Amino acid sequence: MVFCAAQSFAYNFLFTAHSNGGQVSLVNGSGEIVWTINAKHPQRADVSPDGKSIFISESHGAKMVDKQSKKILWEYVTPKVKWDGEDAQKVKKGDTVWLENPVAQILGDGRFLVGNEGKSSLIEINSKGEELKRIVSESLRRVRHGEFRLASKTPAGTYLFPLLESSLLTEYDADGNQILRIKTNGGVVGAQRLANGDILAGGFFGVAIFNRKGEMVWNFSAEELKRESKAKSQIIICDVKELPNGNILCSTYAGKDMPDIMEITKDKKVVRILDYPEITHFSALQILDDDFKPIKAK
Repeated sequence: MVFCAAQSFAYNFLFTAHSNGGQVSLVNGSGEIVWTINAKHPQRADVSPDGKSIFISESHGAKMVDKQSKKILWEYVTPKVKWDGEDAQKVKKGDTVWLENPVAQILGDGRFLVGNEGKSSLIEINSKGEELKRIVSESLRRVRHGEFRLASKTPAGTYLFPLLESSLLTEYDADGNQILRIKTNGGVVGAQRLANGDILAGGFFGVAIFNRKGEMVWNFSAEELKRESKAKSQIIICDVKELPNGNILCSTYAGKDMPDIMEITKDKKVVRILDYPEITHFSALQILDDDFKPIKAK
């Protein structure tokens, strides 16, 4: 089902989803899936500036794939370590575990961003998988799965961590100094630094915008989203991306009792709903231009 209203406009985008073993797909302005590749529990994915390749996170690493042939160009594998975090999710201190990675971002100049959950770390690497830089965030719950989600390096050169299990948003400068700390009312999954420095965030609380003081200046709560979208169950927001028209594109994480992808407005209207009957548990989004190349962030 596709529902559109006058305030919406056509745009291409990428999504990741966890059903059917995991997939990354490209969607055209009509809401039709035009390209798909399988991936193991992908969280984030990033189309290259020339549109020819896609960097995809997987449970225990990341892969760069050629868009046309779908061949893997190179891979990153997370390390195995002796676990020193929380005893949770059938993992105990001293166990040897494979760390999980929820991040895949192309930074330019031969650098790429990945993450290590349980170590609350964002890591810049090269195409050989060699570590070039590491930024470590505060974390209130060091768990192997779900410690943080759709983290990123922002256009301002800062590092933004949505810490799901901690219900905490943190931001760090290039030297690893914490410059912003926001406690959220529920788990936070996706976040984007806007052009004015505000933080757009999505999670179990719905969608919200926070200023540089950490104050919430706008929100569209999960309950309001449920009512406006006529969902049958509580809305769980994953990623949030500002669109060129000022609206916000949101993905949801759950079964078929809620919309898969929604476009919402700042006056709290749902103006577009995209539902894909064979797919559930959506994660990341990336807004693309008419040639399926990334729209440069402001």
